[in-house]
Amino acid sequence: MKDTFVYSLGHVLTWLVSKIFFRLKSFGPGNVPAQGPVLICSNHASYLDPIFIGSPVLQRQVAYLARDTLFRNRFFGWMIERCHAYPVKRGAADLDAFRKALWLLETGAALVLFPEGTRTTDGALRPAKRGAGYLALKSGAPVVPVYVKGSFEAWPKGRRSIRPRPVAVYFGEPFLFPQYSGQPVTRENTQAASDEIMKKIAELKQKSETSA
Repeated sequence: MKDTFVYSLGHVLTWLVSKIFFRLKSFGPGNVPAQGPVLICSNHASYLDPIFIGSPVLQRQVAYLARDTLFRNRFFGWMIERCHAYPVKRGAADLDAFRKALWLLETGAALVLFPEGTRTTDGALRPAKRGAGYLALKSGAPVVPVYVKGSFEAWPKGRRSIRPRPVAVYFGEPFLFPQYSGQPVTRENTQAASDEIMKKIAELKQKSETSA
């Protein structure tokens, strides 16, 4: 994954927009390693989540898996592609997307994932799907859990308009899964790993509530 001018420009613009309109606060973005492969795993409450997650990370550029329909508009697709977004088919196990994700991690990328697989409809955390756990165990990359607070209020699923609301992003410490070292990557292990990732995200959610 090469650095691009479009990404750098977009990063500055989204950071400014996040600060001005959403009063974005971030806690622990330095927990994202400056080098090497890493999975940045977050809750998913809004289309705005990738912006809020990526803009506080200053030490490196990050990559995303995005819904394939977002690439239908040629200009928008061109733009997000240069911001390191890669298409994923909705409602199906897109093997090509998993291969692309593993390739990105093998090349040392920081990849943003949403273990829940889709946006929440009520603001609550949803059960994790196996994908994040599979990528974590298959790649051996560390996982940085993230909780985004306020994006659901800003632009929830089903609402057409965006409302300026305060947003805070909490980055947890990176962790690995040594208990699965040397074991086959099974459905049970990958689901357990995904569940552990969501548990870490839930802990950050609880932290955000107690520190409010």
